[in-house]
Parts: sequence; C-alpha cells; structure tokens
Amino acid sequence: MNLKNKVIVVTGSTKGLGKSLACTLVGEQARVIISSRSKKELQDVSKELGVVGCFGDVTKEQDMKKLADFAIKK
Repeated sequence: MNLKNKVIVVTGSTKGLGKSLACTLVGEQARVIISSRSKKELQDVSKELGVVGCFGDVTKEQDMKKLADFAIKK
C-alpha cells in the first residue's frame, strides 16, 4: 500500500496499538498526526516518532473538531 505523503490521524497513539500503528505508518512515509489525552505522553511520543501531535479527548466533540481542523491544515 502506498501511504507516502498521505495525512493519517491516529488517536490513542501514545501507547499500545495506537503507538504501534503510528510507528508503522511513519515507516510507510505517511504524514502522521497523533492524538492523546495526556499532554506529556503526547509530547514524548511526538518527539520519539518525529510526528506532530494534537492534544484531545475522542469522547469530546469539540476536541475532535479541533483535531480535524488541525489535520486539514497539515
């Protein structure tokens, strides 16, 4: 699958399956945006993977609108 330069948002991406998925997508040269409810973990993983992060909670509609707007601008 060719994901080079495709913008992909991964929520819950600071640990477990989300982090693993984000790492795999980075390896496929996708433009990955990660999201998490933990600002500290988001900063750490963003730096580790070399991606941008957007703080937010998927259970809050306003946070998801912010994430969508953020992704569109990237």
